Amino acid sequence: EHLIPYISLREQFHPTHEAMETEKIIVINRNNVRYAIIADKIIGEFQAVVKPLGGYFEQQRFLSGAGVYGDGSVVLLLDTERLKELITTSKQ
Repeated sequence: EHLIPYISLREQFHPTHEAMETEKIIVINRNNVRYAIIADKIIGEFQAVVKPLGGYFEQQRFLSGAGVYGDGSVVLLLDTERLKELITTSKQ
């Protein structure tokens, strides 16, 4: 019943790439503030230990850390608070 501000990861980070036929919407509700992130796909939900990023990634505004899956592969984690800031400043 309410409009939710959103950000498309494709439009923000790869605006020249052609859109997928279907996209996924992730609605985040933090401290009674709702916003959405639109992604190409959702891989799944995992529990992981979050590690801070080293010096090579200091300048990456939208990464909050890294996680290690059970098989040893590393995944970078988006900073959803920074994405929310981007949403609220660009939609005003």
